[in-house]
Order: sequence, then structure tokens, then C-alpha cells
Amino acid sequence: MSNERKTTGKGKRLRQRTLIESFSKHKSPELLEPENSKRKRDKTHIERGCETTEVETTTKTVKKRKTEDREETDMDFSHGGCSNDDFIKQKRDILAHAVEQRRSATPPNTSHTEKHTTPNKSSTHKTDNSPKRQSSDHPGKTSSYFQSSPSAIASTSRAAGTVSPSRAAGTVSPSRVVGPATPSRAVGPATPSRAVGPATPSRAVATASPSRAGQTVSQSPAVKKITSDESSAVHSDVSETMEYDASLSLFSDSDQNEIDSQELFALASTPSSAQHVSKGRDLTKINRTPGCAAQLPTLTPDKQHVVTIRPHIRSGDPPRPWPDTYKDYWNADHVKMPCSKENLYPVDDGGQKRLLSRWELIQETLLGDIKSTLDLEEAILKYNIRYSNKWDFRGLHCFFTEVLDASETMYFFKTTLPAMIRLALQLPNICTKAPPLLKKQQAMTVTLSQQQVACLLANAFFCTFPRRNARQKQSGYSTYPDINFVQLFRGGRDGIEPRKAEKLKCILNYFKRVTTTVPSGTVSFTRRVLHNMPRWDRLSDDFTDIHVTSKGTIEDDGQGMLQVDFANKYLGGGVLGWGCVQEEIRFLICPEMIISRLFTESLDNNECLVMTGCERFNDYTGYANTFRWTGNYQDNTQRDSWGRLFTEVVAIDAIHFRNSVDQYKGGMVKRETDKAYCGFYGDGLPSENLSAVATGNWGCGAFGGDSRLKALIQMMAASAAKRDLVYFTFDDPKLANDIHSIHTFIKSEGLLVAEVWALIKRYHNDVIVKKKQMPLYEFMYQLYHDYESSTDNDDKQATPSNEATEDGNIQVKGDESPDYARYTP
Repeated sequence: MSNERKTTGKGKRLRQRTLIESFSKHKSPELLEPENSKRKRDKTHIERGCETTEVETTTKTVKKRKTEDREETDMDFSHGGCSNDDFIKQKRDILAHAVEQRRSATPPNTSHTEKHTTPNKSSTHKTDNSPKRQSSDHPGKTSSYFQSSPSAIASTSRAAGTVSPSRAAGTVSPSRVVGPATPSRAVGPATPSRAVGPATPSRAVATASPSRAGQTVSQSPAVKKITSDESSAVHSDVSETMEYDASLSLFSDSDQNEIDSQELFALASTPSSAQHVSKGRDLTKINRTPGCAAQLPTLTPDKQHVVTIRPHIRSGDPPRPWPDTYKDYWNADHVKMPCSKENLYPVDDGGQKRLLSRWELIQETLLGDIKSTLDLEEAILKYNIRYSNKWDFRGLHCFFTEVLDASETMYFFKTTLPAMIRLALQLPNICTKAPPLLKKQQAMTVTLSQQQVACLLANAFFCTFPRRNARQKQSGYSTYPDINFVQLFRGGRDGIEPRKAEKLKCILNYFKRVTTTVPSGTVSFTRRVLHNMPRWDRLSDDFTDIHVTSKGTIEDDGQGMLQVDFANKYLGGGVLGWGCVQEEIRFLICPEMIISRLFTESLDNNECLVMTGCERFNDYTGYANTFRWTGNYQDNTQRDSWGRLFTEVVAIDAIHFRNSVDQYKGGMVKRETDKAYCGFYGDGLPSENLSAVATGNWGCGAFGGDSRLKALIQMMAASAAKRDLVYFTFDDPKLANDIHSIHTFIKSEGLLVAEVWALIKRYHNDVIVKKKQMPLYEFMYQLYHDYESSTDNDDKQATPSNEATEDGNIQVKGDESPDYARYTP
């Protein structure tokens, strides 16, 4: 990890002592380092309207190690820096004492039994940067979980024993409504992760008792060591027959109604539903799956499609893995699996260096007695000893001591965690073949079962994947996203950062679901590579239809469409770190998407990743700092003949424009249009079998993208791909009106893709280069108005037709006007 903490021996001891003092005072520990060992941090967290990039650079305070060989083999003969048994025991005792003190000091919470009234629906619609609204009548959303707030980290009002006004009055907290964006806001246009609609009243459920862990299973079964003889019990060992209790609360909602002054101001400035805009093609006439889907061929593996299951899909049963027994791959074309016989670690045996199986160490460690986060930290570091003085678990500790209540923590360690361990250690029986690496410039598809994805993600949670922790350029996986969850466990300045607390709720809810009821479907990940892009300056295609709306979200209202993930070129962006915007939120509510980080190399300009069949497990509200996990989500989407949900998400990464005027240059417009076309491409299917594209302000916000230019770019790409477009402006009715107006203008004038391409080039030359102040759409309107005026002054001739010359310039026949000359890149 590039931003892992590098401390000297003195700094390490100070960190440990500070941690003990913090636990004893029941406060989130802060890492205090001596000045001579404190590293300089330059962390740029870029949040765009619909995407994020985290760039973390660190000034090294020690000499650069010769890491290429050591990181590539992941072997370290040095055991220095590892906590000794006495320190671990002392830390564990202090943590237990702090938890006991908090239990006795926390007053009874009676807010769960209060009734709440439904707010006025006319005041619940949000605007820019507002939390996503949860609709009470949404068919996929259930009220089986409490709505939680990351402000569970002790707040001032809670410490003082006060009750928020909304709680006393029995109303829904206005904290779930944020007003319009102001010019001072760093984040750009609202993103697709925000929904609209009436808020769901807080659930009036009594506080869960410590005995709740027994409501799902009577007692957590003893965890035994997994052996090869148990391969026949691969499905039953994952609690396949355990009934999922949707009425069981996972996280408390003790702070969900707390209000701050900013949120109260936002409530007063929330627009009414009358301001929302919905125009264009009737949504009932838009192509959606499964209605428009073509019949799939038989699921058959080939050179470009790796299938890790038997193709005979049986409804309700998890697909059987293929091959039947584990086949080891340890090469540059496959994921290096934790259970591989080549996954070794060194030990010093009486002066002799020996290599032992790391998988056996992982099994022995995880099958030990893990009753607290300190036990979990100690277990993970035992088979990752090189990082014992680097990895930070403060966020994980604080999550279970300060965010969750005692009963929730007890349930996790008695029920969920043992089930996760069983699932992870079944790796050689569930995933009998290592997934292939989806490398750059190599078109490839991999299809896995949802059970295999869950098993791989469980191993990522326990940080078992080898070779994936080094971030140096010399390491073998430097061009891949990180997959081990250690970044998610890191603490902030005051313990756990609120965003990460909500992320952990999403992840733990997913693991609770898949360990109680084994998912029975499949998912596919396709790396698409296009080498022949359209000649945009000569493309004579008409524009397809568009529907534009200022309300709704891609994931909720774009069901059955090709849904766009405003991606980082490293898939998932900061989903395991600090990022929490459009892409990260989509990966959190559909955690199966996270596994794409295991095998997908960073995207090139002519590539995208298509994820088909990923199930949604979580519901949410908010965005970035206001993101909140609000409960369980039941995904009732239909499945295709391969066992995949009819949910297709395409990840395309936009350019970050540090200088906003650069985006109008010909090369930049071409790159973005090519990328969008790659994502929208229909793989040769006829247009009647292609669903519409559900998209929005891709690459806008802090990434410097002009939303109106990006709308035109996506219109051109969708037209070339023969797909209609459904555009969500995320509570920006003015933008919705502007996009609908320019599309109406283009259709009424009969403009072709090449002609709009030429207009964008003309705008760059006549406005941007000359530093004039004129919006893009206004320039297009004015250009045509001037041309029509010049022709009307003569013999009122009909508007001449246009054609592209051999050099790519658009020329006007007949009575040409200098103002109407347009040039292509």
C-alpha cells in the first residue's frame, strides 16, 4: 500500500502505548508519531459529480528497499516489529475493560420504540449533494434493518445525554435531506447515486438484546479444520439450510435522527416536486431487458470465455464448480490463489531456512479462538508478518467498540465471523480453478457462481491473497487495484472515519446474507477491447432518441438498461479506502462487483469492463460525506438462462481535466467519445435487442468535465452504438431542460453525428482559443441562427445540404456563410 505508515522502532512503541491509553479512556486512538518519523502526506481526494480518484503519494523517510525480488516472492525472514504475546494480552484486556465500561455507562436507548410520522412528500425531494431518498413503496426495499448513521461515533449531543428535537417530536430527521448545491461546494453536479421520493419513517423496533444471536441459529457450530475429505460437503458447509431472518436487526439506529444546522438549512431549501423535469421519449417505449434481450447460446467455455462452473444451471441450487477437484495455477495469467501449494513463507529452523505452506498457516490461524477485533488483527498479521508494523486496524477496532452496540458485536463474533471463516477456508473446494487475469488489450470474459464470488471476497476480507499488498512499480500487481481489505480497516484521526463505518455495514450485511443463504446465481465480467473506432468527423448517423430526467437514479430507475459506472481506471476507485461517490457507492450496494478488482488490470483508453448479474444487497441514502447504509435490499430482478440477473453495468473511466479548457481539444473529445462508444457497443447485436443506456454526468464535478459537453459526447456515442439514451441529471432541472432542448434542436435540424462533432471543434477554435465567454449550446444555437438569417436575406432559398470533404471539413452547399464554416479535428 503506497500510503502505509512507516514508523521507526521508537515510533512503533509510542503508537502501541498511545493505543492502550486510548482504549483505557474509551476514546478513539489517535496515532501520535515523533516528528522525526512523521511522514509527509500529500493526499489528493478528487470527487467528481459522478466518480472519484484517490491519488495518495508519500515522501519516503527511509532508503528505498530493494523490493522487487522480496515483494514478488512475498518472503521476509525478518520477524521484527511483531507485537509480543504480553502486549497483545494487555491490549485485549484493556479493550475488554473499555467495552465493559461503555456498556455500564451507556443509558438505555428508548428511541427505537417511538412512532414516527411520514413527512410531507412535497418537501422530501433533494437537490445537489443531497442524500438519496428512500421510497417507502419501492418493491425491492425492505424495512428489515435499522437505518443507521455514522455519527454513532460519540457526538456532542449524545455525550451530553440530550435527545434530538426530531426524536422528541417523533418525526423523521431532516438530516436525510440536503439542499441545493452552492457555488462553494467542492463536489460538482449531483450524482446518480442519489434517489428521490418520500423518506421512509424510522423503524420503531425495540433495542436488540444480547440474546439476539440465537434467533437465527441456536448456537454457532464448532469450526473444524477443513480437509480434502470434506470436498463432498462443499455446499452444506456454508450453512446452506440456515433460514435468513429478515426481521433481525444488524445495526442500531441510536443516532439516526440527530440534526445539525447545515441539514436544517438544507431542509428549508429543498425544492418541490414541481421543479423536476422529465422529457423526451416515453420511458415505456425505451428498450429494457429482459423484454428486448436476445436468446443466449448455451453456456460454453472457449479461449475468450473462462467458465469456472458446470454449465448446467439448476434453479435454486448453487452451480457446481468445475473442475471437480482443485487444479493449481501459479503463473502470470491467473490469480495467485491463497490455497496454492506455491504459496509459501520462510521460517528459521535452527539456523536453516525452510519454506512452509502459507495456506496451512492461514487455516491454523483462522481456526483459532477469535473473539474480538484484537484477536482478528493478530490472526491476520500472523500470516502477513511483514506488515505487522505497517498495517493499521484502528478503524476496525473502533467500529466494533464505538459504532456497534454490544449485542451486534456479540452476534458478529459468535455467528457471522465463524461462518465467514468456514466460507473462506472452503476455497479449494468452491473455487477449484483460479480465475484468469483480465489483462490490458486482451478481450476476455470470466463467468463465476455467486458462491465462488462470496468465497473469494471472504478471503479478501481476511487479507489472504498473496502478492497483492505491495504497491511499488516493480511489483507484479502494481497495475491492478488492491483487493485485500486492510485499507478498509484503517483508522482516521479520531478512530474510524464515518464513511468507512458505513462501508463496513454494507460489507458485513453482505456476508451475513451469503453465509445464511447461499446465493444460487452466476455473474460474468467481460473486458471489452475495441481497436476500430468510428471516424467521428465522417459518421453520417442520425441521433437516437433520448429521455432526460432530473429525478431518479441509475440503479433504481435504470433497471433493465445498460447502466453506466463512472469508473476509475482502477476498478472500484476508493471503495476500500476513503472514496464514497458514484462508483464506490455502486460497489458497496452490489459488493460482488468488488471481486473485479482481483483480476482486472487498469483500463486503457479503448477498454471497458462489463459486469453482468451482480446482485444488489444493500440500500442507502446520501452521497460522499452523507452516505448512510439504510438497510437490507431484496433484489427481485429476473435471471437469464445462464443464471445471471438482468443487470448489466459498464465501467468507463473519464479523464480528469485539471485545466477545464483542455476538454474541448480535438484529441480529448475523441478520447472521451471513443471511451463512451466502447462502453455502449452492442457486440454486433441488432438495435432491437439492445437496451437503452442509463447514464448521467459522467466525468463532471471536480473532474472538471462540462456536463453539457459530456451529454453531447454520450449522445454521439449512443447514436453510433444504435442505443437510445436515458440521462439522469440528479436534481438539476436546468441541465435537464438544456439537454432536452439541444437534442430537440439537433433532431429538428436533421444534424448528423459528424456535423455535431464539427460544431464542437468550431466551438473550441472560435470560443475557447479566443477566450470568449459563451456556453456551448448557446454557441450552437447562435451559429445556426446567423446562418439562417444570412440565407433568408437573399431569395429565401431552402437550407442547403451539407457534406464532408475528403479532408474531413464540413462544407455548406449553395449560399455559404463564413460564420457557418465548420472544421473537424
